[in-house]
Amino acid sequence: MYSSFPFIAMLIGEVVGAFLSDKLGRRAIQVFSGLLLAGIFMYVMVIMTQPLLIIAAMSLSAMAWGFGVAAVFALLARVTTSNVGATAGGIFNGLGNFASAIAPVLIGYIVMQTHSFNLGITFLAAVAVIGSLFLVPLLKRY
Repeated sequence: MYSSFPFIAMLIGEVVGAFLSDKLGRRAIQVFSGLLLAGIFMYVMVIMTQPLLIIAAMSLSAMAWGFGVAAVFALLARVTTSNVGATAGGIFNGLGNFASAIAPVLIGYIVMQTHSFNLGITFLAAVAVIGSLFLVPLLKRY
């Protein structure tokens, strides 16, 4: 039963995020905060020792991710011109798919070397936090 909590939390984050994205229109700050909080809660998950707290941190990370991801394509459409929208979307998706293919390999390598998932999850958390910082230039405008 507990294993479904992160997925339920992500669904809630996506629905709330989509609503707020349309209502407020501040998509850059939404994507930034979602990615930043997802990374922070992912790291909190690593430092927790009690199973219920780990599940709570994982669920909050998933909810934050869902909240931010709801506005990603709307933000992409705003920062690109209409004549390159599909190209930008294709590049964005392609890079996302590439990262999705590489991440398990990197995590597997880290786990093989350290015999622990903690450093692998910390790596993912760091990538999320660093990735959010790339959105800082967009915060005032979008």
